[in-house]
This record gives sequence, structure tokens and C-alpha cells, in this order.
Amino acid sequence: SINYEKQILNTLDLELVTSTEMTNIVALVFSIIAIVIIILTFIFNVILARKGKWLEGFLESILNTSQNGILSYKAIRKQGKIVDFRIQYANKAVEHLLKIKPEDVIGKRLSEIQSFILQSDLFQKYVSVVETGVQLEFEQNYQREGEETWFYMMLAKLEDGITASFNN
Repeated sequence: SINYEKQILNTLDLELVTSTEMTNIVALVFSIIAIVIIILTFIFNVILARKGKWLEGFLESILNTSQNGILSYKAIRKQGKIVDFRIQYANKAVEHLLKIKPEDVIGKRLSEIQSFILQSDLFQKYVSVVETGVQLEFEQNYQREGEETWFYMMLAKLEDGITASFNN
């Protein structure tokens, strides 16, 4: 009887050792897999970040070598209704075409810079493009410091705002 119980105990000890070894092997394999996934994720993030920086520089160079003025606006809403736009981007051509330095307007509200837009149909066109997503192309009169110019404008929705491209 004692020998039988010793035999059962030895069998259980062997099963415990085998089970513990298997658990250690499985834990090691999962740890290696986790480390490989973390390393690959890091490598892909580095590659994507480099590509993102390159694309950002590439886009910036395209926008700043364009002869078209390009402005990007984000809608400012009150109770869901668009009441103004904030300028998020202006390329270098804006200075030549509108006589406004891009760095002086980025971050400002449209109403702070060109208040006549809010009283004209141009503001409604901006709102329409944001709300419908339908691009618009039209000619627009622009007056600044006693000078009058006509621009051919194109408006396209960008998230909750618009991008305006124009030339004369």
C-alpha cells in the first residue's frame, strides 16, 4: 500500500515536472513572439515616421512652389452652425497674390483678416462646400488697399473645413 502510494506520488511528481517544463516552454515561446512583435512594431513606426516626414516635406515643397494661392480653413461652429473659419495653412503664393504674409494669418479667424468675406456670398460658398462636400469653381472679386483683382477660385472640402486654391 505504501509502495503503491509512493508510485502514485512519483507519477504525480513526474506529471508536475513535465507540466512545469511545458508551461516554461510555452511562456518562453510567447515571450519571444511578444518581443519580436514589439521590435517589428518599433521598426515599422520608425519607417512610417521617416516616410511621413518625407511626405510632409514633399507636400510643403509642392504647395510653396505653386503659383496658385492655397489656403486651408477649419470651420468654427457654434451650436453646430458654421460661424467663421480659422486659417490653418497658407502657402507662399498668398503673399504675392493677396499681399498678406502667410505667417501673419495662420491661426487667425477669417473674420479677423478679411471681414468682407463674412458679408459676401463667398462665406456662404465656403459653408456650402463644408456641409455638402461638393467642390466649387468660380470667379471672385477681391479688393485690398484700393486695388481690385479677380481670382479664379476652387474650393474643396477637407475634414471639417475647406481648402481654397486661387489664381488670377
